[in-house]
Formats: sequence, C-alpha cells, structure tokens
Amino acid sequence: MGKKVTRICFLLFIFGLSSVASDEILKCRKEIKNAHRRPVVTCYVDVAVREKGEILSEPIDTEISTLTFTNNNTKYLPDNVAATLPNLQTIFAYKCSIKEIQKTNFVGLSKLKKLCLFDNQLESVEGNIFSDLISLKNLELQNNAINHIDRNAFLGLSNLKTVYLRNNKLEKLDHEMFTSLSSLEYLNLENNAIDHIDKNAFHGLGKLETLYLKNNKLNKLDHEMFASLSSLKYLHLDDNKLESLDFGLLKPLSSVEGFHLANNSLTHIDEEIFKKFKMFFPKLRVIDLSSNPCINMKTSTLYYGEKNETEIEQMIPTVSANCQRKLETKDDHLNQ
Repeated sequence: MGKKVTRICFLLFIFGLSSVASDEILKCRKEIKNAHRRPVVTCYVDVAVREKGEILSEPIDTEISTLTFTNNNTKYLPDNVAATLPNLQTIFAYKCSIKEIQKTNFVGLSKLKKLCLFDNQLESVEGNIFSDLISLKNLELQNNAINHIDRNAFLGLSNLKTVYLRNNKLEKLDHEMFTSLSSLEYLNLENNAIDHIDKNAFHGLGKLETLYLKNNKLNKLDHEMFASLSSLKYLHLDDNKLESLDFGLLKPLSSVEGFHLANNSLTHIDEEIFKKFKMFFPKLRVIDLSSNPCINMKTSTLYYGEKNETEIEQMIPTVSANCQRKLETKDDHLNQ
C-alpha cells in the first residue's frame, strides 16, 4: 500500500513539473532577415499556445518588430506581449486554431501597425478589444467564422487604413460600428450573410475609397447609407438580391469611379443616375449592371483612363424602357 501511494505521489510530482515546464516553453526563435534593404527581427513561436493567459518567457527585447505563430494548433494569443516586445509592429497569427481574442492580448502594443488573424476560428469581436493599438494600419480578420462585432470593437483605431472581414458569417452591420475609423480607406465585407445594414453603419468614413459588399444577401439599401462616403471610388455590390437602384442612394458618391452591381435582382433603376452622371459623378468610369432581370449591359473604361460618356448615355433608353418597374410596397397592398 505504501509503495502504491509513493508511486502516485511521484507521478503527481512529475505531472506538476511537466505543467510548469509547459508554461516555460513559450519562447522565441529569433531570426533576422532583410526586407526592403532593412533588417527585420522576427520572433517565431513554434509551440502551440493552448491556454488563456500564457506569456512569453523571454527577457525584454527592443529589436524584435515581428511576432509570428507557426503552430496551427495555437488556440490563444499570449498576454502582456508588450512587456517583452515593446517595439512590436507586426503580429502574424494566421492559419491557426484561434477561437477567441481578448483585450489583454494587445495591451500596451501602441506601435503595432499590422495584425493578421485570418484563417482562424474566431466567432466574435468584442468592444474596446483593440483600443491600445493606436498605430494600427492593417487589420486582417478574413476567413474566420465571425458572426458578431460589437459596435465599439474598433474604438481607438483612428489610424487604421485597411480592414478585411470577407468570408465570415456576419448577418448585419450595426449603427455607427465603423465610426471611429476616420482614416479607413479600404473595407472588405464580401462573402458574408449580410441582409441588413443600419443607415449610419458607415458614418464617419469620410476617407473610405473602396467598399466591398459583394456576395451577401442584401435586397434593400437605405437612402442615407452612403451619405458620409464622399471619397468613395469603388463600390462593389455584385451578387446580392437588390431589386431597386435609386439616384438618391448614390448621389453622395461624388468621387466614385466604378459602380459594380452585376448579378442582382434589379427591376427598377432610376434613370436620373445616367442623365445626371456628368454633374454628380464626374469621375465615373464603369457601371456594371450585367446579369440583372431588366438589363444586361456593361460600360467599360476606354484606354488612357478616359471615361466612356457615350456608352453611359446610350444606356438611358434601355433603362427607361426596361427598368422602371414599380416595386410594390405595403401601402400599395393597402390601397388595393
């Protein structure tokens, strides 16, 4: 009996040591490479981070600018990275198994410029989670399973220029959820399941130049939705279920160069879009309305960047003849 107890105690002791050891092996494999004629010092974490709250077991290193997680079984990011890597500018944690991120993963990373978390298993982005990342310019969250983004998720990211959220499971965009992104130039939301966008979802995006909403489930857009997007150049709404396209919706887009609305369900297109495009859309190069019920035409750019005004004007008779179907409303049913 005494030997059995001793053996059990010994095994428990060994297990305890192995648990402690697992906390100590979260270390860097440091490499120096030249990029754009400048040395880039990278910390590679080759072991899987399996528990919340783990930390890097390294002394302070001011040379490392990139942190890369190479193990695809990594489930979490370590906490308090800034204490060890105060000058970190890039985090690569893609093609891992990360299901959850927390504010403690990013505390103090005021110099971080690029955060790549694509090809993981993230399901939500909570409020204020990135608020310490005041220098962040590029955020890549594509190819996850994100179905919820808190309306305060992007607070503090006033220098952010690009956001990738394509290939997720978003169903709606809430009121002013992007409003703090005053420097944003590129927003990609294609290949989600978005069927509702609050009319103020894009409020504050005065510098946005490219907006991808391709391949969602949109069938209607509020007239005020694009009111803040005075710098928008490219609007991609292909492969949705839109039935109507109104001049009032597009009118604020004075800098637009391309409208892409192929493969929708358009039966009504406001002919004022074409009659007044020289006045309201002076930089317009492309209108793609192909594969819609009422029209199957496409204007394209001419060489040397000259806009094809003639082709756009030639669309007016077609739109007038085929795309003026009146959509039924609730009021119409009540009057019948």
